[in-house]
Amino acid sequence: RLTTDEKYLVVATTKNTLLIYDNHKSCLLSEVEIKGSKHSGVAGGVAFINGFTLSTHHALAWLEASKDVSIIDLVYGWPLYQFHCW
Repeated sequence: RLTTDEKYLVVATTKNTLLIYDNHKSCLLSEVEIKGSKHSGVAGGVAFINGFTLSTHHALAWLEASKDVSIIDLVYGWPLYQFHCW
């Protein structure tokens, strides 16, 4: 999925990671591991990600089947927030 300014591209892999590309410079910025999704089933870890959204402020948030929400910095791959939805 691309950010609205089309600068960053995020791809979910079957290895429970998210690849973050700089779309303008055509280079890989970071590979972020999706925490809490180690229990991948037949379909792989991607099946445990219900959805993720990208913001214009270069942050990525995704919701896992366990209702854990993680938000990372797209540029550096640093975790910004992690919380649980009840």
